[in-house]
Amino acid sequence: MKPMKIYILLIVLFFSFSRSVFCQNEPDFKNQGEQELYWAKKFFEKNYKKQNHKIFEGKIKRIGNTFEFGSRSFTLNNSTGLEILLEQGVFYPQIIFGEISFQDIMEPKSATISNFKELKSFTEDYRVKRFSFLLFRPRMANPTIYYIEFTNHFASKNTSLDLFMEGCILTFVKAGGILI
Repeated sequence: MKPMKIYILLIVLFFSFSRSVFCQNEPDFKNQGEQELYWAKKFFEKNYKKQNHKIFEGKIKRIGNTFEFGSRSFTLNNSTGLEILLEQGVFYPQIIFGEISFQDIMEPKSATISNFKELKSFTEDYRVKRFSFLLFRPRMANPTIYYIEFTNHFASKNTSLDLFMEGCILTFVKAGGILI
């Protein structure tokens, strides 16, 4: 009977050790919001590379919550704060979908942006603000989460979010994954 106890003890120790070594240990989260912030921080740590995006040069047409940029458009849903960036051409669909090409027939021409929210306490630099949003594409059941960063070189510690958005540029945007 003793060899069986030793065998069981070895199995328990092996699985305990392998879990701590091979599995990623995440901290305990109080709620889903904390877990999402943790994932967002990890995403920026792993994927961040400063980008330089130009302002949209074409005509921007707004119809209600829909912003048209040539043949492509974004519709906003529960995304307060993003309107000014779309109106100014700082952020536009071609950044997500690419420029119009031969494959334009296959690519979506519109999408809905939802849950645009600031990821507070991500950076000590008051000239940089990071956000996340959900992008719903036609013919796709689940949304894609995107992480985005704006920089305003003229911002101060006391600059309101509205003023920050009026003078910022897009310095990072990348898809984080599809939500299931």
